[in-house]
Amino acid sequence: MLLVLALVSSLGNSEPRSTANPPDSVVHDSIYSLAVKPADYPKNSFVWLLDEGVYTVEPDGRGRTTIRQVVQMLKATGAQQYREQRLSYDPTHQRLTVNWMRVVKPTGEMISAAPTQIQESDVAASMGTPVYTSTKVRRMSLTGLDSGTVLDYSYSIDETDPVMPGNFIYGWRVTTGVPVMRSLLVLDVPRDFHPRIVENHLTFARTEQTSGGRTMYKWALDKVMPPKVEMFAPDTSIKVMTVSISPPFGWDAIGKWYAPIAESHYAINPAISEKIHQVVAGAKNLDDSVKSIHKWVASDIRYVAIELGRGGYVPRNAATVAQSGFGDCKDKTMLFLAALRSIGVKGYPVVLNLMSKVDEKLPNVSAFNHMIAAVEDRNGLVFTDLTASDLPYGKLGPTEQGKFALLVRGGGGDTIHLPGDSAHNPAEDVRIVGTIAADGGFSGYMTQTARGMSSGMAAMLAAHPPDSAMKAVLARSLASSVFDGAEGDSLSVATEDSAKAFTIHLRIKGTRVTSEAGTLQLLTSPIKPLGAPARMAADLERADKRTLPIDLAKLSPGLASHYEADLTLPAGWHVILPKNTSVTGLAGNFAVTYEQVGNELRITRVMSGGKGIIGPERIGDVISALKVVSSATARTIAIQTQ
Repeated sequence: MLLVLALVSSLGNSEPRSTANPPDSVVHDSIYSLAVKPADYPKNSFVWLLDEGVYTVEPDGRGRTTIRQVVQMLKATGAQQYREQRLSYDPTHQRLTVNWMRVVKPTGEMISAAPTQIQESDVAASMGTPVYTSTKVRRMSLTGLDSGTVLDYSYSIDETDPVMPGNFIYGWRVTTGVPVMRSLLVLDVPRDFHPRIVENHLTFARTEQTSGGRTMYKWALDKVMPPKVEMFAPDTSIKVMTVSISPPFGWDAIGKWYAPIAESHYAINPAISEKIHQVVAGAKNLDDSVKSIHKWVASDIRYVAIELGRGGYVPRNAATVAQSGFGDCKDKTMLFLAALRSIGVKGYPVVLNLMSKVDEKLPNVSAFNHMIAAVEDRNGLVFTDLTASDLPYGKLGPTEQGKFALLVRGGGGDTIHLPGDSAHNPAEDVRIVGTIAADGGFSGYMTQTARGMSSGMAAMLAAHPPDSAMKAVLARSLASSVFDGAEGDSLSVATEDSAKAFTIHLRIKGTRVTSEAGTLQLLTSPIKPLGAPARMAADLERADKRTLPIDLAKLSPGLASHYEADLTLPAGWHVILPKNTSVTGLAGNFAVTYEQVGNELRITRVMSGGKGIIGPERIGDVISALKVVSSATARTIAIQTQ
């Protein structure tokens, strides 16, 4: 460790450092000479004088990561952010060492040689959606850190037992969200070991040096400024310099490693066989049997995340999962696949990343954090998620569609991209029908059909029907979202599996929706104005001069919606119709119309998001379009009653 730190110090053009706190009252380190003048960085509460990483990697995946950061506090708010430090690690295969953590003046004069308070504890499992993990957290409280001081800390994490032999992944951001006076990354590997190295947007070249059977790769850059970021800019326009390092093997190696693990979990005992027999007893054919097993595992085996050491990748056996009545994604998937095999249906585990996009150029086990099932049928493979009890068999959630994944079968693994499903395109259809009495009272119904990501609450209600008390609370809340103070009852939820649609039906009553204004009645519109476009327009107007392109897809919520209100008015009421508005282009497609036919008032609003990228010179047009959309829906509608 001392050798590595000495090497990095020389590479970084600073004096050698010891892992122990110095006994004297002054720390001699040339890094502190990089301290900046606060007046030169008025928008920053702190800057990093040094951002340094040293990765020592062995071919079997073992290694050491040493991070050092030297942070100059420019404002009290910056110091407040750093006074409490938190480092996490997994003791089942990692060892954490805090080399030092001290507070000094820019001159090196010691203020605090070590944290005042240190506590190490487990990460508790949440009660709502339990996640059991072996991660430990070391918390440290610092003394003397304030504006004008410098925090200098270093820690190492040793990887002692990789979950898969040879697996590792390291990522480094040269460009960060704060100014960095010196960025330094060092990779130390055996001479004949050649990991994959992926560099993005670097403005400089790395250096390489081989000596004593080891090769050192070095990335060094001074005065690295944060990238320019503007609202609604395309992700590709923000050039962040990064370096990523992964093993030299391909994705197929991960499949070959996991295939025997999966194969050992297809066995079931007599008790599970009897349970499967009960589950499929009412099935009319093989397809019905598969769906019955899916429903049992998805709905009756509750989801509990278990990420304890190798348990983060290796499932529990089917008997344990069925007997305990809970399991995580891999437990539920493997129970499902084992049950299918018992009735003669082949299926395979599929691993993917549920939250992030996987860089396909960097094979590593850590790229995956979720498992679903692929089932063979006469038309090919059917993909299904056993953790989503509200999704019918053969449907994938929006965060899974199109994702890069690894299909484990035949003793190895095949990389695939999961299918998309137009039925999951976010969409919302709301229809309000009712009658307004002469005294302004309203009675009627609301029907809301939702698909995709917009179906969250409806899907939850369909999967877990509320009791009568909760149903009354939800009905009142939904009714009040249409008309303030309205009461709701007769709440029901229907599901259309073929279209992955959920429909909420609600009766609305018990409120007055008009108010008098001289000889007019002012009707509160059940379709509310859109607030988001107005806020976006205001934010864009306050921003500095636009320099980056604009991604039109980011301007809209990506939600195609159709709202319609059909209101029956008392005889003789004549509506002073608001202006109809239609906008197509920069703010997507938007139209709101008002019409009266006899005693019927119909209000319609349809909208869908825009697409494409335009230049920064059109920011004024975007702001204007957003203002039109935000003001097009009337909050109140005037009605002549005589």
